[in-house]
Amino acid sequence: MIVLRNATTDSPWPISNNPNAKFNLPGTPGRNSDLALWKLVRASTAAPTYFPPEIIKVDPHEFVFVDGGFPA
Repeated sequence: MIVLRNATTDSPWPISNNPNAKFNLPGTPGRNSDLALWKLVRASTAAPTYFPPEIIKVDPHEFVFVDGGFPA
């Protein structure tokens, strides 16, 4: 599991590789399993004090993500 914070919506995004998870099911638009692993890892390490946020496109939107361990 990787925990990101969506800075666009100010919400936590826990992402797992469980194929039966709600946002991994086939046919789900912008499902988590279609996102590039390197972008998820980069976003989960984007501590705002040290690194710029990572922008990830989740069809049809673009979101700005930062390290999930930092408070809002």
